[in-house]
Amino acid sequence: MKTHTNRPGRQESSSASKIEWFTGARSALSNTTISIARDGRLRCNAGFVHAHKLRSYTGVELGYDRERARVLVRFTKPSKDAPGVRLREHDGGKVGNVKTFFTQHGLDPRRYVRRYSPTPVNGHGGPTFAITLEYRRDKRPLPGPSLSHGRYSHHGLGPGPRHHPAGRRWRCTSAMS
Repeated sequence: MKTHTNRPGRQESSSASKIEWFTGARSALSNTTISIARDGRLRCNAGFVHAHKLRSYTGVELGYDRERARVLVRFTKPSKDAPGVRLREHDGGKVGNVKTFFTQHGLDPRRYVRRYSPTPVNGHGGPTFAITLEYRRDKRPLPGPSLSHGRYSHHGLGPGPRHHPAGRRWRCTSAMS
């Protein structure tokens, strides 16, 4: 008994195996997160901006609850005197530099790098979301900007000596050297 053709020339019967149907790929818009980057940027991905209808907002005000290790992010409309951090659009989402916020509260943004699932908070005027900071306790070195071991270090763009991973020095033969 033929019930399903999985590939041309191959037929399966429903009694011989269970069929799992592909219902579609996960959309980027279904993923709604706020991220903290190692350089102190706050990123709201396109799914978050779309799901909460935040396209017209161009700034954020940040609040910090030290007892709960929680950051409140309140989105603000465009205005000349709007306090807080200006946001710019990037890949359908929003990005803003909040490094001074972390510095003001004595926090190192590299210790809180990750994607957070924000929870809506009412009563703060405007769309407000809370993220609970999670401290990195692993023994790996902190991520940070490093040109000396980056993609272009063999061109002499980074600080320090230019060494090959196997211990040999790089020979720069490109036009950039």
